[in-house]
Amino acid sequence: MQLLIVGALLGVAVGAPLGALVRPHIAWLEKHSRRTWNVDPLITHCERDRSIIWAGMPDWVGETVYIDDPLRLSGQIPPDRDTWSTWVRAHNAFDAYRTPLKITLQARVDAAVVIENILVHVHRAVPVTRGAILARGTGGASVEPRRFSIDLDWGSPPVVTWHGKDGSPQGPLALKLAAGDVEVFHVWAEARQPVWYEWAFELLCSSRVRGFAG
Repeated sequence: MQLLIVGALLGVAVGAPLGALVRPHIAWLEKHSRRTWNVDPLITHCERDRSIIWAGMPDWVGETVYIDDPLRLSGQIPPDRDTWSTWVRAHNAFDAYRTPLKITLQARVDAAVVIENILVHVHRAVPVTRGAILARGTGGASVEPRRFSIDLDWGSPPVVTWHGKDGSPQGPLALKLAAGDVEVFHVWAEARQPVWYEWAFELLCSSRVRGFAG
């Protein structure tokens, strides 16, 4: 919007005789500013790889998986966290009790962003009647990253809670980001019932490009 105002004032200042020369430049400024306004101020990435989600953190987070046929498991179970996760999934095992995701937001421009909540879509909920749970236990203090927790067992829609740095429930996440700044938080989907869930989610956020009006 500021680019449009500057272009219009420039056309008035130089006067009518140069109007034909200035008009194409004003049109270019209008087109360029509209394209800038329409661009999403955030780059969003959702990470599922456990080795990236927990990179740089102590191995204090246990993991459990569900497998419908334990006889498929063969060979020595790898002891370290990252290799274990890859190994069990190669045997067609799925998350049990909790699925952690890591969300990364990077600002393209200076922006104020408020993440109000996340909208969860449960596409299928299938009762599980056979199979086994395989757990990899760990020791150490509990790890409480900033996160949205999704209780898939609650119903439709599932209950979603935002937890701050100390793990306690808090209000919406408000961020002030400069161009290039990165914010990271987790999404933990959790279930305790013997049900296989197929689900997806959307971030519900509003953003305002700082330094512009409109």
